Amino acid sequence: MPAYFYDLYRFRVHKMNGGTFQNFTEKSYLKLTDEQIQKHLVGIHHIGVYTY
Repeated sequence: MPAYFYDLYRFRVHKMNGGTFQNFTEKSYLKLTDEQIQKHLVGIHHIGVYTY
């Protein structure tokens, strides 16, 4: 699942009105930056790809 940036409060309001995360429009993808990859390689941040 991709990482998203969103306002948790607005999502909770959306969810209380019957919405789901899938149809929540006020979200955006987080970018995978060199800094995040470096943090992953030194063990500070976890990045993973899962297949099944």
